[in-house]
Amino acid sequence: MDKIFKSRKEIINYLESYSKERKSELDQKFLKKELVKSYLIETFSDQEKQKSIQDLFKISTWNIEKIDEDMYQVFDTIKGTTVGFLEQLFRRYYVLYTLLKIDEIERNIMKIIKDSVFLDNMWFSGNFFLQLLRVIFDTVNIERYIRLKFEHESFFEEPETFEKSEKPESEEAEEDVEYRKIDEEELIIERKTSSFAFTDRIEETSNILPELQKLVPTFYALSLLRYPSLVGRGGHEFYHFGKVTNRSDSFKDHRNQILFTTRLYGLITEYIEAKAWFCSEKILIGSAGSRLVLKGTPINISFSKELDRRIYENFIVKTFERGQGPFRLWGNPIRVSDKTVHVYGLDLHLWQQIFIELTPRRITLILPKGTCGNTIHRLITNIQRFLDPNISVTIGDERYGDIMKNLLQEVVKHGE
Repeated sequence: MDKIFKSRKEIINYLESYSKERKSELDQKFLKKELVKSYLIETFSDQEKQKSIQDLFKISTWNIEKIDEDMYQVFDTIKGTTVGFLEQLFRRYYVLYTLLKIDEIERNIMKIIKDSVFLDNMWFSGNFFLQLLRVIFDTVNIERYIRLKFEHESFFEEPETFEKSEKPESEEAEEDVEYRKIDEEELIIERKTSSFAFTDRIEETSNILPELQKLVPTFYALSLLRYPSLVGRGGHEFYHFGKVTNRSDSFKDHRNQILFTTRLYGLITEYIEAKAWFCSEKILIGSAGSRLVLKGTPINISFSKELDRRIYENFIVKTFERGQGPFRLWGNPIRVSDKTVHVYGLDLHLWQQIFIELTPRRITLILPKGTCGNTIHRLITNIQRFLDPNISVTIGDERYGDIMKNLLQEVVKHGE
């Protein structure tokens, strides 16, 4: 794939033909080359501070060559090979289309994003996926198949450890145990983890999913959704961290699904910013002069039940004091009471201020003007994966789910 492409049309036609070949191989269960993978990347909203694409990715080893106004071919300057094609979808969103193996690209691009102040993943929470799932239920042939995956890990729970000398009673049980060396002693590490995946017809899935959610909270933590292709066979697998794998026979449909999802995601992000940003504005009052008015509203994330004390404390220490974990937040926790903590922190994407009040029952956030709304998507996605799958979120007096539902109806109505 080291050919130098000269036009957008040439790239799209190449990826369209490539996708058809890969789908035929998938059907024969013998994949000769890698599937098309797309990685969705968010920058930031301030038009005045927009960076050039070279500045955004200058911490990488990439050479980015412009093809047209919004499309670029990306080369690895060390290996002298093509990484893929980078497209600017909307003002603040990019997508990298690549044919590289996962172990060649994924760790690299995740490191680029993590080490950059200007970049972030697009984060698809379980709540976001469930809204898209309802559209699929309503608009796609019920005989089509979809694939879902649900994941939850109690990341902030202190794992139980047992000496390896405590042997399982049977060889079969021993095969299911993972061992890890800690301080030169072999210990068994156990932590609550749930992972479920299934592929089924749309009709069956729409009937069974609500019942599963009543029984097991993990079924709210949707981490992968395969959209059925709207023009052919197969589908497109959207992952919670903004990766999309094309398992269909059409790259054009793959790109259209990405455009639709990114458009919705962008509208939700902009709505959150417009409603939640705290700032003061000067309002004219006739001949009486003017006065300052405070604008903005808090964001509340409520847990389905009170967090265990150990989990609550570990979440505070690891996330804010140590800057660990997936949240990309850092700050100084101030103990207000036994169960209440205030954090004057920073979102490490853009290094913007964020103010948080934490209790074992809820998280309340104040976003100063300029803080990226993508912070909320990242927080909700990772809370569902690592703290509580069945959270409720409100932006002021509006439920997060209602905001997504209303904007989704607008996007579908106008065919955007």
